[in-house]
Amino acid sequence: MQLLMSTALVLPLLTYLVCGGKSSHFTRRLQKNQETYPDSTTNSLLIPNVTSMPKCAVLCHRTDCEAFDFDSDRSTCRFLSYNSQPGKSFFINTDIESCHSLPAGNPSGVYNIKISQQLKKRVFCEMESAGGGWTVLQNRFDGSQNFNLKWDDYKNGFGTPHGEYWIGNENIHLLTSSQPYTLRIELGQVSGQQGYAEYEIFTVSSEKDFYRLQISGFSGNIHNSLKYHSNYNFSTPDSDNDTRSTVNCASYFRGGWWFRSCYLVFLNGVYRADGSRSFSINWRYFPTRNRIGLKSSRMLIRPV
Repeated sequence: MQLLMSTALVLPLLTYLVCGGKSSHFTRRLQKNQETYPDSTTNSLLIPNVTSMPKCAVLCHRTDCEAFDFDSDRSTCRFLSYNSQPGKSFFINTDIESCHSLPAGNPSGVYNIKISQQLKKRVFCEMESAGGGWTVLQNRFDGSQNFNLKWDDYKNGFGTPHGEYWIGNENIHLLTSSQPYTLRIELGQVSGQQGYAEYEIFTVSSEKDFYRLQISGFSGNIHNSLKYHSNYNFSTPDSDNDTRSTVNCASYFRGGWWFRSCYLVFLNGVYRADGSRSFSINWRYFPTRNRIGLKSSRMLIRPV
């Protein structure tokens, strides 16, 4: 992305750079009570009653908007689908070393982090849950993304960081092989009941080793069901690496996972908004022994 002005305006928490930015789908990611007015003449979204540029910038960043205008006289914030007025509109610079390196108080949102010395990737940084600084590996909440995909899809990642998402097994391997990481899993039932599990040490091996999962050091308010999958390979419908000789668990249950024979935990199953159990996202013993379809799940990591 080309920098069009050398001047930078520094404000609390975020830096604004004038350049050619582009954003998409930010309308549905605003808070439900946020008043907005689409402006077809300028291909933008107008938000009234915004009293400061930092507030406008935070709203923009939280919705993955990149370019915005702020009108102090009218107290309005305008999200742009692209930076149509270089030199006037602002772009949020989201390049960072890691989610964990963000200062406290920075908003949750999509950032570009360094996966390795050669690779950067757009990820969602969770800055509010359990102390913040988490990189989101997986997110399920509305069924908009198909998770019944192939080995290469799971290897490289799919979905979008602000929506339903899998960061990619290769990226998980590169991150967790660089230093020790903690894994946090957050679950939600249709009933509204919430649960979490944390594993002090979480690693995923290389593709040559079939992205083998290793976890230890459990804590949380739900049963340690993921322990069943520790030290087992990742499988997808087109790459059967589980221990069950008669069934390809990934093909049968319609999604990639660290299957054994077959699972107690499966967070990449079919999304069932009604909580039904059939081929669904579930965690056995949350809340009962029987498998119940989950309404939401997130997998997050940060350095130990």
